[in-house]
Amino acid sequence: MAQKFPYAASFKLKQVKIYQVESDKAFDITQMVSKFDYFENIHYPTTSARLLLVDSAENLIASLPIQGFEKVEVTLEAYNNKTYEYSFRVYKVDNRFGADRFQAYSLGLISTEALLNEGIRVAKTLRGKPDTIVKEILQSYLKTEKEIYTDKSVYNIIFQPGKKTPFSIINSIKTKAVPEGTSVKSKGKSSTAKSGSSGG
Repeated sequence: MAQKFPYAASFKLKQVKIYQVESDKAFDITQMVSKFDYFENIHYPTTSARLLLVDSAENLIASLPIQGFEKVEVTLEAYNNKTYEYSFRVYKVDNRFGADRFQAYSLGLISTEALLNEGIRVAKTLRGKPDTIVKEILQSYLKTEKEIYTDKSVYNIIFQPGKKTPFSIINSIKTKAVPEGTSVKSKGKSSTAKSGSSGG
């Protein structure tokens, strides 16, 4: 019997909450959600999403009000009955449509780190292994509370950021990283890079 694979839409939206900016006051807007789209790409350092809301009574845009940077928490139940939670920030409101008794609009959502990244510039010289530098940038500059997954790197580097954004720095040093266990060729010979090896 052929194995069945789930579709991207094979999930149940359990709860959606939106918070006032700089407040713990939350509003459950699950019943207002008409559509939820989630986007991720291995080549981009952040995830994004879009919520289509049909607002027939709350007038959330004015009553919350929605002004940008509101935290939105989305809870999903996947096809395998596992629950997943996502946290985003509102960065735009678009596709607004109004009628006599309701209005519809989309909320553009992006990770908190992506919004903070645009206002941060790193000036100090960065030293160490690339995986350690990435963790430092994410935790010290972007204040992420998410779990960080990295491959252990072999060689130490010195990087002059030149007042770049954290994401730009990460994108630059990834080309300098040599993961442990990588086959390295030198003068016609090959060897496996291990922790403790010296290099630039």
